[in-house]
Amino acid sequence: MKGLISKHECKLPPLTGKKIHQRLRKAKSTSATSTDGWRINELKELPEMLLEMIAKFFTAIEMEGEWPEALLHGKISLIPKAGVHSEKAGPLAQRPISVLSALYRLHSSIR
Repeated sequence: MKGLISKHECKLPPLTGKKIHQRLRKAKSTSATSTDGWRINELKELPEMLLEMIAKFFTAIEMEGEWPEALLHGKISLIPKAGVHSEKAGPLAQRPISVLSALYRLHSSIR
């Protein structure tokens, strides 16, 4: 996906395992399994040492400006619109919902 987004210098505060831990504490644990195979409640269980590694991973992505291909995919499901019974919901009575990588969602919730 190189070349689709131009790079701009941006001063961001350092990302740490502690900051990730604080954000995960506030995150809902009921989210669906993402395309990377992680659930938010599983990330919440990781020790701070591994969260530090995730912080370094995020920092490397920010420095390079490119996400790994595996984290760029999403799962799209159709869910019935409000007031429509799921067994009667044709394609026009449903709306799409995307589930992205848990790591991608975590990063975007911090930054």
